[in-house]
Parts: sequence; structure tokens; C-alpha cells
Amino acid sequence: MAANECYIQAPRRICELSRPEVVSVSETFELWFRGEPGPTLRAAFPEFVLRPEHGMTVLHGEFVDQAALLGAIDRINSLGLQLVGLRLIVVEDDP
Repeated sequence: MAANECYIQAPRRICELSRPEVVSVSETFELWFRGEPGPTLRAAFPEFVLRPEHGMTVLHGEFVDQAALLGAIDRINSLGLQLVGLRLIVVEDDP
């Protein structure tokens, strides 16, 4: 039976609805904040790659959803750090 198809089975009409597939796609972001990464900062973000760049820290990582991204931003704020940039990393597929 095709998706979202209805048929009659006396005495009633029956419809079968397909459920969309749930696809988990993570996205890669870079978050820029003031200060250079030291041991304490690296310990606060063990799941991410941190690199210094021009007096700032670039946090590079994959986020499974927006809640995960907002969680990282909240951690940056809770450490008293100033977020100065956020960038989605788009990877082009090879033709």
C-alpha cells in the first residue's frame, strides 16, 4: 500500500498514514569568543576542538541539533566569556 493511502473495508473507511523518516543530521559550527584556550577552557569543552586565533578561541564541532548549539553557547556565557561570532561550516559534496 502506498503512503497515505485510504481504502474501504466495510463498514468503514481505513486510512494508513506514513510517518516521515526521522533523519538525524548534525551540523558543524565554529564559535568564536574572546580569550585564548588554556587547560581550564579545554577541560570545559572536551568534546570540541579549540584553537587560538588572533587573541580569540575558535571552538569547532558538530552539533546534533539547535539545543546542543545553544548549550555550548550557554557554557561560554556561564564562564564569563564573550561570544563574538558563530559560523555554520558548509561542506560541499563532490560531484
